[in-house]
Amino acid sequence: MPQPHEHNFAVIVMSTQSREPRGLAAWPDGGSPKIVSEMAKLWICDPEKGTARLMSRISRPKQIQSEYSTWIVGWDSTGKYPSLYLDVRGRAGVTSDTNVIRWLLKVEVDPDTSRAFAVSYIPTTAAPLPAMGPLRGGRELQVSAGDTIRVRTDDEPEWRPSYRVDPTTGDVVGIRN
Repeated sequence: MPQPHEHNFAVIVMSTQSREPRGLAAWPDGGSPKIVSEMAKLWICDPEKGTARLMSRISRPKQIQSEYSTWIVGWDSTGKYPSLYLDVRGRAGVTSDTNVIRWLLKVEVDPDTSRAFAVSYIPTTAAPLPAMGPLRGGRELQVSAGDTIRVRTDDEPEWRPSYRVDPTTGDVVGIRN
């Protein structure tokens, strides 16, 4: 998610560690992998400097048994440090008829700590995810994320690969152009 009126952005990389079934668990059809852990890593990237900083690691809470997800839902530039708001959710059981569990987290983009903590609401000062489409003028950035993260700005309006996600670590790594 781009920081409003800046050339920085935040991205979440979801990682899942699983174990293949063995013995009776694999019989008769091969079984299903067992999810050992799931984690969301929140990164702040500055494409002008080519930097990516890990801000927070959010492990799947024990109460969530399935459908774990973490989304960036707002960016608030008021206060001492800019803040990101995250929506963390999943299900209490392994089937879709179990209750949805949800938390809202705030992560301050603090140069020293940047820890995530629970909040009860997202303030109206938090900017939602901006719409894609043409650049609208002024200082802005747009992001297209996948295994490669492409960026364009008002200064450089052509999409260019700027980062990649390392498939073994889930780290965001700058690409030298």
